[in-house]
Amino acid sequence: MSSTPVLDFLRDPAHWCRGAYGKDKDGNPLTLADVDKAEKCCLQGAIKRFYPNPFDRPKGLLLIRAAIPREKTMASFNDNITHKQLIELLEKAQI
Repeated sequence: MSSTPVLDFLRDPAHWCRGAYGKDKDGNPLTLADVDKAEKCCLQGAIKRFYPNPFDRPKGLLLIRAAIPREKTMASFNDNITHKQLIELLEKAQI
């Protein structure tokens, strides 16, 4: 199983969050622009943290977007799945 920065970070449930793009060490929510300071991130926040330039993002991002129902944003999708489902998706997408 290969590894990526997003998968490595979110594999630890303590680094994953819901309800915010990221949270600092005190649990305060962060904006997407500030996720580089996050102790925890949602799926979208982690992608932004490790691939700040959209042109550098892996092609696996297309697999993630394909797995998200059209009526949901990546953030709302993140907030309605389990950590196990998140990791399975990241492993499949290799992102």
